[in-house]
Amino acid sequence: MALAGKRVLDDSNNREFDLARLRDLLILARARGFESLSTWAEIAMQWAEAASAEIARLRPGPDQARVEENAFVTASGRRYCVKHPAFELNEKGSCIRCEELEAWLRSPEQP
Repeated sequence: MALAGKRVLDDSNNREFDLARLRDLLILARARGFESLSTWAEIAMQWAEAASAEIARLRPGPDQARVEENAFVTASGRRYCVKHPAFELNEKGSCIRCEELEAWLRSPEQP
């Protein structure tokens, strides 16, 4: 499960759940007298809020090392290849080693 702003993305079927909308639906269900539904919704809401808080807590801060797409980004902002951590990424976003391997794979004469 991933978090984007105030939305929780359920990776199992790629649906987004807006936490504020889920809370509003819970209030609406209680107002209409759906007690059994609102009890279930309260449990779901508690789970969603706990998941949201945990994901926010685990998200790295701007001054921490992190992984972004195909790059390992250090706390100082230097970007390294995830496949070849010893190689820094160039301005095209790839490392020299990846480019060498791709060229070798495309070459007609491979051993």
